[in-house]
Amino acid sequence: MLLQVLDITYFSWLDRRGPVSGSVEDMSTARGGPVGWMMRATSRAVASAAWVEARGLRALPGGCGHFTCARSQTSS
Repeated sequence: MLLQVLDITYFSWLDRRGPVSGSVEDMSTARGGPVGWMMRATSRAVASAAWVEARGLRALPGGCGHFTCARSQTSS
């Protein structure tokens, strides 16, 4: 839910701002100094918070959980 809210906010801002040349990750990698460090730290914090949120909500209906694909054995 956190990432969906951030996505809506970010893409609404982009819609008003206009086209950009790259992703947030591209911008944070390209920037040096304190601004780049802060962008990378924020990106890591958001990813970590989204992981914690997903783990916490996985048991709720519609949470989807974790899927693992396995090849079935066929007998000939």
